[in-house]
Amino acid sequence: MDDAGLVSPSPSGGRGAIDALCYYVATSAVVFGAIVFGAAFLHERATPTSYADYSGAVFNWDGRQYVDIARDGYSYAPGARSNVAFFPAYPLAGRWLAAATGLSIEASLFLIAQLSLAGAFVLLARYVGWRFPSADGDLAEHTLLAFGLWPMALFFRVAYTEAPFVLILLLLLLGIHRRWPLALLAVLAGLATATRSVGVAALAPLWWHMWRTSSSVPAWLLRTLLWTPVACWGIGAYAAFQWHEFGDPLAFARTQADYAVRPPGPLANRILAQATLRPIWGSYVPSDPAYWARRETHGIAAFSLYFANPLFFCAVAALVGLGAWKCWLTMEETLLGALLVLIPYVLQSYTHFMAGAGRHVSVAVPAYLVLGHVLWRMPRAVSALVLAMMAALLALYAALFAGHYKII
Repeated sequence: MDDAGLVSPSPSGGRGAIDALCYYVATSAVVFGAIVFGAAFLHERATPTSYADYSGAVFNWDGRQYVDIARDGYSYAPGARSNVAFFPAYPLAGRWLAAATGLSIEASLFLIAQLSLAGAFVLLARYVGWRFPSADGDLAEHTLLAFGLWPMALFFRVAYTEAPFVLILLLLLLGIHRRWPLALLAVLAGLATATRSVGVAALAPLWWHMWRTSSSVPAWLLRTLLWTPVACWGIGAYAAFQWHEFGDPLAFARTQADYAVRPPGPLANRILAQATLRPIWGSYVPSDPAYWARRETHGIAAFSLYFANPLFFCAVAALVGLGAWKCWLTMEETLLGALLVLIPYVLQSYTHFMAGAGRHVSVAVPAYLVLGHVLWRMPRAVSALVLAMMAALLALYAALFAGHYKII
């Protein structure tokens, strides 16, 4: 089971940290420029629960929840939408940073998101160089641009958990590739489970890595039994907290039903609908309850994430599948990408009408490795056109987000 070829030589095609940070700044300028525009000209959409100024527009929607959790803690009311649905690592980090530095909660959360994203750019450039040492630097360049300009990368720049979560996943993949100690890898996987519920997907590449580097089946079983509890420390600690505070260790899971658009109904019906991909194609059938325009106030498809969410979901799923087929992804990367697509689809696509699906799968880091390969192989003019179209959508969604349109 040992895989002696798992560790690649030092990267020859990866960009340096300064180059990676330049891509972070350049692609983020698209988002923040659009946020300034949206806050200035779309603010009439703002509600009392949103921010409408330049500094606060990054805290709309879920960002407001993280600010409230960091400031006031968690609450849970069975049968009502409760903020225990939002995992604790990010708001706790914001609270601790604010206490340590004297910054406001808002500034701390925003700073954590930006530092996480900047770090993710550096790690991604490094990882591409190690994973594909025979490729030239253009592959890293296209991968960084794909990562930075993906339309749902809007959520990497605002007060959401996406950027810290992606940073953790990149650290885990890098650690697997470089064969870091299993204790460290398990701690990183556990941190992923403390950041987002789909962090449990990090267990699969960890298990596979232990399988490939074990000398025998008993040795793999022993390592798995030893390190899996460590790899679940985040979600385990959160469940223990909820048990202590609210008497229900699964409060975070139960309250998800309160955010649903429709009840799950009979299990057989739900399984059939998901197996036939109805949550996806039903979004474009006017007679279907999931039809996108039923939930949109303006009815303009180009401005609607209700319209685009299934498309972004399918694009990420297709990229992960293409990467596995072309052997551009390792088994660890494939497992991670596939689970980061499947988990939200199985748990939420039917009851939530694919709402947020594009954002949820934006954390599937392996998809950007594949998209980077695709763009790298295209003629320059074609890849530039694709990237320009992505940047235009990214700017559009950022402006609408700042104006408190339902960009979720």
